[in-house]
Amino acid sequence: MCLLILLFTLRSKAIVFVLIYIMLSIYKKKNVTLNFRSCMAFCVIGFWAVSGKISDYISWGIYNLRTGLHIVGFVIACDYFPLGSGLGTFGSNLSFLAKSPLYSKYGLDHSQAMGDDVEGAFISDTFWPYVYGQFGFIGLIIFLLMLLTIFSSLNDRRDNCDYFYPAVLLLLYLVIGSFAEATFTNQTGIFVAMFINLFLYRKDVKKTNCVCRNV
Repeated sequence: MCLLILLFTLRSKAIVFVLIYIMLSIYKKKNVTLNFRSCMAFCVIGFWAVSGKISDYISWGIYNLRTGLHIVGFVIACDYFPLGSGLGTFGSNLSFLAKSPLYSKYGLDHSQAMGDDVEGAFISDTFWPYVYGQFGFIGLIIFLLMLLTIFSSLNDRRDNCDYFYPAVLLLLYLVIGSFAEATFTNQTGIFVAMFINLFLYRKDVKKTNCVCRNV
């Protein structure tokens, strides 16, 4: 029922999440080991599933703010190599309120929802431009390493499927949604992080005969 509700939203990220959920269920049933290569395969399938939506965004060019932030963010990362333009200068509501000159410099001031009367409604509707635009390729690498560390922590607990697969699904949802919203920095990311923390448990510590959890 939950999967049907997600599909009926007709949201791209919901459709991709359902596909990955089905694939993970098959992995679990067949007792196949989930590794980094498998996650990369899921990402490829996800991009394929929403390739039509991506093409539609690209056809708008930088007038579509979501597309423009991704494209211009990469250009900024190259122009301000390797550390980016700095905190509060691009891809966030703070940068809009501070009237960062980068938006007019790179032609984004005429994109959708960039007028003074809309308060930058969609300026923080993506996440990755916020990372590689402000913090450059160095910041992007560091953030990706952080995600790999989280996945590694989950993978160390794959012997308990009741904890492992739900936690991986939550992490993958954050990654999927991060291309269409700031999942890692909004309230969704906070709640998901709390739930993932519940799954990062340890059974090997028995000093007090209780389950110890990593915070």
